[in-house]
Amino acid sequence: MSSEFSTDSQDTAGLQLGRRAARGAALLLAGRVTGQLAGFLRIALVTRLLGPEDMGRYGLALALATGAGALVAFGPDRYLIQKDEVEPGDYGAVWTLNLLRGLLLCAAVALVAGPWAASLGDPLLTSVILIVALEPLLAGLSNPGRIAA
Repeated sequence: MSSEFSTDSQDTAGLQLGRRAARGAALLLAGRVTGQLAGFLRIALVTRLLGPEDMGRYGLALALATGAGALVAFGPDRYLIQKDEVEPGDYGAVWTLNLLRGLLLCAAVALVAGPWAASLGDPLLTSVILIVALEPLLAGLSNPGRIAA
């Protein structure tokens, strides 16, 4: 009888784990779809508001910022996902690391903005790059506690 009980509890634990995994996958999919939809809407809005030359500048600035972001995409948030027991101090540490990463990316893109715009012969590109460079900084301010949801 004890073997039946342990099998039932193992089945229940496995079922709960499966439900949690399915919920996590659904949330991940919903997040990705929402992100893609937001990106599409952003591009549609920017395309509508800007002329062809300005849209080209925006595309170049976005390419620079995205490329710089890809170089340092180590994701301290992943630490929280992999850790079995997350303590309150872990969230603060991850938030600080994200903010520092955002500051460094913002500064690096800002330093490159002038020379890159000059090499392309478009002085207006500098200001567009500087505005786009704020995105990693603002992303660094996001709450890492959203992962725990």
